[in-house]
Amino acid sequence: MKLAEWFERNIVIDDDPLTGTYDAVIGVGIDTTPDGREPSPHSEAVAWKCRELFFSGSARQILFVGGYHTPGGLAESVTMGQFLSGITPRNLIEGRLLLETLSDRTYRNADATRRIATDKRWRRVIVVSQQVCARHTKAIFRKRLAGSGIEVAVVKAQSPYTQNCSQWHLRSFWRFLMWDTVSFLVGKLKGWN
Repeated sequence: MKLAEWFERNIVIDDDPLTGTYDAVIGVGIDTTPDGREPSPHSEAVAWKCRELFFSGSARQILFVGGYHTPGGLAESVTMGQFLSGITPRNLIEGRLLLETLSDRTYRNADATRRIATDKRWRRVIVVSQQVCARHTKAIFRKRLAGSGIEVAVVKAQSPYTQNCSQWHLRSFWRFLMWDTVSFLVGKLKGWN
């Protein structure tokens, strides 16, 4: 076993247990391809996991959040929505897929989710995050949705590390881990998580 695989296996959090049906599954976007036209492998894995949870009956709606984009490219959430629409018959998700295109950081993803969930009167949501940043995502979403009456369960989407990302730090486990750790610490200092 490679050191990165061992290390990842030992730092990645367990999925929260899911009970019953949730109002929505929230897919947190993680980058686009370098041309900004498709989801990165990380965002694609998140979209697949959201699709799986939706079709298993765990959630009634899907919300993709993420406004990060390359210059001239599409927002993460838009690329994820297009990907999902391309692999799912339209009548099965029509009216059940929502896209939030402005939030470009995890804490802003959580704030946007809170606004949308409050407007829609959602009480229970599943948040899907890439495996390494799930700990960071869980801390932020739990803090930002605290006091809202919205129950949050966090699950992971397993994704590969490839060169097909627009951001350098998402191309290897070690870079991703370094970036996510720094983001988590900065978030703690700024009170985001």
